Amino acid sequence: MSQPPASLPSLKRSLAYVFGGRFMRALIQIASAAIIARLLTPEEMGIFAVASASIAISTALAEFGIHPYLVQVDALSKAIVGRAFGLMGLINWSLAFLLFFGRGVIAQFYGNPEIENVIAVLSLNFLFNPFVTIGLALLMRELRYGKLTIINIMAGGAGSAISVLLALQDFGPISLAFGSIVMKLMLIIGIFRLKPMYLSFRPRFRGLKEIVGFGSWAVGASLVQSAGNQSPELIIGRGLGLEAAGLFDRGMTVTRLVNQQIAGSLSTVLTPFFAQERRDKLDLKARFLIRLQTTAGVIWPLMLIMAGSSYSLILFLFGPQWTQAAPVAGILAISATLHMPFGIGRQLLLSHGKVKQIFLIETSMQLAKVALILLAARHGLPYIAAALIGPAIIFIILANYQVSQVLSLRASDWWTALKPSLLVTFGVGLTIGGVVYGLGYAPKGLPIANLAIYGSIGLAGWLISLCLYAIPCALK
Repeated sequence: MSQPPASLPSLKRSLAYVFGGRFMRALIQIASAAIIARLLTPEEMGIFAVASASIAISTALAEFGIHPYLVQVDALSKAIVGRAFGLMGLINWSLAFLLFFGRGVIAQFYGNPEIENVIAVLSLNFLFNPFVTIGLALLMRELRYGKLTIINIMAGGAGSAISVLLALQDFGPISLAFGSIVMKLMLIIGIFRLKPMYLSFRPRFRGLKEIVGFGSWAVGASLVQSAGNQSPELIIGRGLGLEAAGLFDRGMTVTRLVNQQIAGSLSTVLTPFFAQERRDKLDLKARFLIRLQTTAGVIWPLMLIMAGSSYSLILFLFGPQWTQAAPVAGILAISATLHMPFGIGRQLLLSHGKVKQIFLIETSMQLAKVALILLAARHGLPYIAAALIGPAIIFIILANYQVSQVLSLRASDWWTALKPSLLVTFGVGLTIGGVVYGLGYAPKGLPIANLAIYGSIGLAGWLISLCLYAIPCALK
């Protein structure tokens, strides 16, 4: 049996590994996305976006909460890992069969036969999911973030390279699907080389009650979250057409990458840290609030800078054929990330085993998202992007209520923690607003030069606001 470590390594070092790795992967993704955007048409991008969104619910179901279960369980053995692998294999290989032989129905629904071929390739991912999920969960449990970073970068680079090479050979949207397969295979190779403790791919089907009990609520939350996150592309693709779905997807790309880089890194590291700090009976209240303050003080100003420079950003990354996505990208930079700093509350709840509460929060948020998108769809893409502000506010209210219950937080505690971040965000907002007023939303000249202007002035506004408002040293 394995026991939790007596003390965890430095949170800063762990975050540095994860942030660094995700930053490198983001650069790879941005570079490949910039190349592929010049090789594929908006309609072809829409085909892949709709195909991916169509199987998103299956993707969420595939993990069944196994990853967080293996990370947080107090004692581990090869028998437990075998049960987890057996359950994942049963679910994933069944999904692969259903998607492969049911792909024609989805393609017929959207009236495009190419979607059928893309789903056929994407379904192969489910054959490899059990090996990848089990291996990565064990490596994370062992806090081997440095090694995890290396194999993730190598896998991401290999997958992106294959996608670009196939797109250059006119394979179309299926190029992106083959890239995802190569990435999974590279991850499996890395896992076998690192050989985490208790790694076992011998399936067991007895004693699954505990895993199923934990996983049911976790997979429910994941399913609801995945369905809601993919709902814009699905609704737009059906109601406004595949080209509109492709434009929305490009507008969401940069925001999605920032979300993966920052929020993804925090979720990777904070759950085991919160869990260990709880077991050590440390002051979780103080730790949570300072982490919230720091996250909000970075994310909110960054997204304002991205919103102001969205036209130049889209033009630089994807070329002139995608400039219609710029207004969508600008609005999404705010609406889709308003709640991002509060996402660390989800990790706190997960570390306390509050999976039922997470499910209820996600259900409320995603139902509101679908309803508001359906109402906004008749008015066009910018209105759909703006409609996402509503679900973000719902998430903030519900998640903060649950966190307040766990940590006994009062409204004054939230205000004290967030006031410095709000002041900094206000200062950056004034700065970026002045730049947009002076240069215009769609400035002339090289987009990279305009991005340098927006970025440098925004950074200066951020630093000046830190000093002007005497923000605490922790945020600095």
